[in-house]
Amino acid sequence: MRVPRLRIVFVTAIAVVAATVAVAAPSVAHFRVRSFFGPPLTVPQSQLAAALSCPQSLHHAKRNPVLLVPGTGLTGPESWGWNYAQSLPAAGFPVCVVTLPDFTLGDATVASQYVVFAIRSMFLQSGRQVDVMGFSQGGLENRWALRFWPDLRFLVDDYISIVTPQHGTTTTAPLCPPATPGCNPALFQQAIGSNFLTALNRRHEIFPGPSYTALFTRNDDVVQPQTDPNPSSALAPRFFVASSSIPVQSVCPNADQNPVSPHIGSLADATFYALVIDALSHPGPAKASRIAHNVCSQTYAPGIDPATVLGTIGNSLGIAFQRILTEPTVPAEPPLPAYATH
Repeated sequence: MRVPRLRIVFVTAIAVVAATVAVAAPSVAHFRVRSFFGPPLTVPQSQLAAALSCPQSLHHAKRNPVLLVPGTGLTGPESWGWNYAQSLPAAGFPVCVVTLPDFTLGDATVASQYVVFAIRSMFLQSGRQVDVMGFSQGGLENRWALRFWPDLRFLVDDYISIVTPQHGTTTTAPLCPPATPGCNPALFQQAIGSNFLTALNRRHEIFPGPSYTALFTRNDDVVQPQTDPNPSSALAPRFFVASSSIPVQSVCPNADQNPVSPHIGSLADATFYALVIDALSHPGPAKASRIAHNVCSQTYAPGIDPATVLGTIGNSLGIAFQRILTEPTVPAEPPLPAYATH
C-alpha cells in the first residue's frame, strides 16, 4: 500500500529528532530514539549502497517495491535472477536485489545491516512501504532486521520467507569442511539451538506492523525437520499480528517434487509462486484457501524455462556447496552484538 503522506512526514520528523539527539548528552530521550531506530549501522554506507540493485526506478511506483534477499552461499542475482527478479516485474511488482557479504556465509548479524539500509532506501525512493522476501537464510536476515530495528516495522508491509530455517536445521554440521576445523559463521548461526536463533526467537518471533507469510515444503532437503508439530520453517503465531505458515503440500499434495533439490527448486515452483503473489496482492498474509485449484496442474512458476531449470538449480547448488568448502571458517559461532544480548 502507499504510505500516507502523514506517515512519511512522521518518519522524516523522527529522523531529524534522532540526528539532533545523537549529538546531545546521553538521556532517556536519546535512548528511546536510538531504540526506535535500532543500533547504529557499522558497515560503511558506500558498501551498503553498492550491494543494492534496483533495475527500475522506484519513483512513482504503483505497487510496493519488493526487496529480494538471497540464501546461503549465493549472491542476490544467483538466488533471484532466474526466477522472481524476472517474474515479479512482469506481474507489475518492482524489485530490488541485495547481495550480502561473503556470499551470505559470514556473520548474519552484519549481513542484516544490508537489509536495514535497503528497506530504508527503498522506502525513501518509492514513498511506499516495502515488501521483503527472503530465500532460505535470507528470511532470517529480514526477521533480525525487523526485530532489532523497530522503525522498519512502519516501513514494511509484507514479510515473506521461502524455505527459511526459522528455528534452525540439523543439516549444517555435515556441510562444514571436513578437513578444516570449524564452519562458516552463517552455518553455525543456522544450527538448531544457536545463540543467533535463540536471540532472534526470544519471547516473540514476529512483531506488529508487517504481515508475515512463511512458506515451506515438507520435502526440503536442506532445512530439517519440517514435520509437525513444529516444522522448522513455520513461525509461531502471535495475537494481533497477521501471519500464516503454509506448507505447499497443504495446497497441492504433489508440489515441490524437484529431483535436483526441493530446497532451491522452491524458487521455481508454481505453488510457491501462487502463494507469494497472493501475499503481495492482498492485505495481510497469504491464504491457502485463495489459491486456484488449477495451480496444482502446473509444475513451474511463470517465466521459468523447463528446458534449463534443472541445470540452473543444479548449478546453484554446486556453487553454494563449493563456496561453503572454500570460504573462510571460524572455530565457533560468532559472539552476538551487545544489542542482542539483553
